[in-house]
Amino acid sequence: MLLLSTPASLNICRIVCTIPGDKGEVSIEASNCLFHDLAEKHPEVCQFDLAMMSTFTKTDICHEECMVRGGKVCRFKFNNYQHLILE
Repeated sequence: MLLLSTPASLNICRIVCTIPGDKGEVSIEASNCLFHDLAEKHPEVCQFDLAMMSTFTKTDICHEECMVRGGKVCRFKFNNYQHLILE
């Protein structure tokens, strides 16, 4: 597991990336969504976020859990991720 985080004093974002070997999948889990307030008013922001991640990584992404839809975190699972793994 890889943990990426901003300093707690900024209270911006905490992201956990699970890489193959942990569960055999690649996923991102954000416990403090940067777009949360905006996405509550405009849910299409989540679709923009998905499209952006999919375009940059050239993978299909499943939005498994969403804070706007009542989840505790925003979780994104990357499908067809093999080209993302650096040997």
